Amino acid sequence: MPTWCKNLHPEAIRERSADLSPLGVSLEVSAGDRPCHSAPMQLAKGMREPWVLLGAAASLVAIFVAAHYSALYFHNVVDDSLISLTYARNLALGNGLVFNLGERVEGYTCFLWVLLLAPVHWVAALTGSDSVRLAVGLDIALLGISLVLLAAIGRSLWGRRRAGLFAMTCALAYCLVDNSFTVWAALGMETHLVACLALATVLAFVSKSHRRAEWAGVALALLCMTRPDGALLAVALLGSEFVEAFGRRRRESRRFVVVALGVCCVLYGLYFVWRYSYYGAFLPNTYYAKLGGESFDGWDRGVVHLVEYLRERGFLPVLLPLAVVFVRHRVMRALLAWIGIHVVFVTYAGGDFYPGHRFFVPLTPAMALLFGHAFYRVHVHTRSKAARKAWPLPIRRYAPALAAVAICLRTLVLGVERGPGATEVERWGSAVEQQRQGVLWLADRASAGASIYAGRIGSFGLYTDLHVYDFFGIIDPEVARTSVEGLGTGKAGHEKKATVDRILSRKPTYVIARYLPGVDLAPHGYRLDTNAPLQGGLWQRM
Repeated sequence: MPTWCKNLHPEAIRERSADLSPLGVSLEVSAGDRPCHSAPMQLAKGMREPWVLLGAAASLVAIFVAAHYSALYFHNVVDDSLISLTYARNLALGNGLVFNLGERVEGYTCFLWVLLLAPVHWVAALTGSDSVRLAVGLDIALLGISLVLLAAIGRSLWGRRRAGLFAMTCALAYCLVDNSFTVWAALGMETHLVACLALATVLAFVSKSHRRAEWAGVALALLCMTRPDGALLAVALLGSEFVEAFGRRRRESRRFVVVALGVCCVLYGLYFVWRYSYYGAFLPNTYYAKLGGESFDGWDRGVVHLVEYLRERGFLPVLLPLAVVFVRHRVMRALLAWIGIHVVFVTYAGGDFYPGHRFFVPLTPAMALLFGHAFYRVHVHTRSKAARKAWPLPIRRYAPALAAVAICLRTLVLGVERGPGATEVERWGSAVEQQRQGVLWLADRASAGASIYAGRIGSFGLYTDLHVYDFFGIIDPEVARTSVEGLGTGKAGHEKKATVDRILSRKPTYVIARYLPGVDLAPHGYRLDTNAPLQGGLWQRM
């Protein structure tokens, strides 16, 4: 018997076994002092568990698909990701968490993602590699991790019998056939970090560990630091546990609510105090630029966004709530509540203009768990005595699997036709690369201390040394706080704009002409260069 086993009380070994249960590891202790296998041997045995193999296989497939789309996109990312990378670069260089040096404006909503991207610039500098490609690699790795976490949750929910493995396969397949879930990992945003942290929270929620409340609180705090709307998951999970605690008088559930909420509030509270002292604002500047205003009303735009999301998936998500009909499970209840709250929030905010519905992407694993749970209950029902009398053997044995395959194939086809792989990567990949080349062209010609007024600020911030002024106010508090009539009815995040007078008052060296259609800056000392490889040409101060 290993020394660490001999020195532990049998009850302590059982607790350690509970901690390792999500990995499929079990430590057996008997009154006869039965030999205890070493932890490495148990871990190696656990790695051969069917749920581990399924999760690993799904991860490899998802990583391959995401890498394929990244190559089609010329290994570029969307401009919002370049904004985060610019903040991360300045942080890595010791210039603070800023976009422009000396300007403390919170032009991001993904603090933890920016924090994770900072070491990417150190690695890129040491190895001579491209920081954008490394960031995409990190995002794709998080995609793979999320599927392993999903399989671990499935193992805790459904076990490792045939019905459980069938449900787990259905859940993993649901993620793989969702074009948005795989493609957005190639576009460099924080979506899969949100998904990973949400799944880590759920895994702590279903764990048998006596530390599950503490781990859930830490995961929720990190989730809220990644995106402010991560608090919606906290509401759903803790609300579900609250029902268990006071509805069924479970002492363990009461402890879970108090401890998880306490840990989350303490950690996030420390972060909030720092953020407020650093930026001097309760909310990110992006909130004021996109949602700030008494006249904001994004419901109509949000409903259109939601319908497009459902149509892209054959309206399958509408049927997922049926999973809770089979059993009153607290995890399913929490996931369904989170999905509902999150959908209402995104609809209220008016959705997003990028293809692929990125704000719904973190919900995909939760929907996959509901999808798998529905087939788990169907599979169990087909083995009941009533089903044996009502249905012949071929139907009971093959109908659930055929139904799952048909649904997944339909979702896959719709995703390939209408998802971001076609509508963003294939359609705009060349244009994004041309934009990047145009920015690099300007970076080689701009003089030291030059500045530019642009809309796609991320590319200019990361690839040039220019001081960047934002036409849409993401990093400009004055523009972000202007009042706009009909806010919420136009293009999301592009409704507030800098006026010509404000642009001229900054005396920028360059102005991207496409953002000022019909405006002549020549009387103000500018010359229009139509040969510049930037869309619409480039105004240059003489």
